[in-house]
Amino acid sequence: MEKLIETILCRDDSGNEYKVEVRQKFTLSRHMQGEDWIPGLKRASLPTGENVNYIDEFTFKIVPTGIILHRL
Repeated sequence: MEKLIETILCRDDSGNEYKVEVRQKFTLSRHMQGEDWIPGLKRASLPTGENVNYIDEFTFKIVPTGIILHRL
């Protein structure tokens, strides 16, 4: 299962605003005491589907275009 865990408002150097959506995968683990969802990998993308790379805590890069985004 993949879940939206955070939406980050950003702006590029031209002043355009973007929303970066961070999603995380969860795996169901069954055991004697019941079930748990184990958090896995995170990924970031725009709502339109373009992948976004983390550069640092406050900076992102849209993969297809190379546009740099800064967290607001």
